[in-house]
Amino acid sequence: MDNYLMKSSNDIIPYAENLLRSEQSVDLKDNSLPFLPSYLSKNIGRWVKVEHFLGNEFVSHIGQLISVGIDFIVLKIDSSTLATVVCNIKDICFITIVYNKNTEYLSK
Repeated sequence: MDNYLMKSSNDIIPYAENLLRSEQSVDLKDNSLPFLPSYLSKNIGRWVKVEHFLGNEFVSHIGQLISVGIDFIVLKIDSSTLATVVCNIKDICFITIVYNKNTEYLSK
């Protein structure tokens, strides 16, 4: 059995939780990882719209996806100043990914 999935024969640990505890690095582009970070890491460099709740308010950020971690993403929101925003993946409700150069759709 893979020691990252099983602590003992009676105790199953979720894969992501175990990775956070381990010293092993993770290849987020690995197709076998069934996680949102794995999918998003394949779209680094694309323009995205990230929508989430902040308190009782619905907030959206539009930017270029520049980095993906296990529990966060980083968007470049202004290319002239290189301003970035870091979003917690757990708080994200919707992500719109643009696969072409037309970013007008994101502002709707």
